[in-house]
Amino acid sequence: MMARPFAMTARQSEATCTVVLRGELDGASIGELVEQVEACMDAGATDVLIDCRALEFMDSKGVGGLLELKARLEEKGGVLVLFAPPSRVRRTLAVTGLDTVFQVVDE
Repeated sequence: MMARPFAMTARQSEATCTVVLRGELDGASIGELVEQVEACMDAGATDVLIDCRALEFMDSKGVGGLLELKARLEEKGGVLVLFAPPSRVRRTLAVTGLDTVFQVVDE
């Protein structure tokens, strides 16, 4: 089965930016996510919700980019939340020990 290409949509409501990811978050796509979150932060967002429901894969570059964004948001008093990551993505977080570092919610 071929993975779907990376796609992303974002919307901002006051201080919260919601980013919906689809496909694979890896070295080829993490820059696009970082740029989007930075644009949201420039527009006043302090909290970012990453909707992971349609995320099929995340590699170490994707994890590293999320860690970088988390640190930037926390510097400004904000938070990065991962929403409903599928089991494959959860395994990546667990194997790296980051399942306790990221705030993960399912509802």
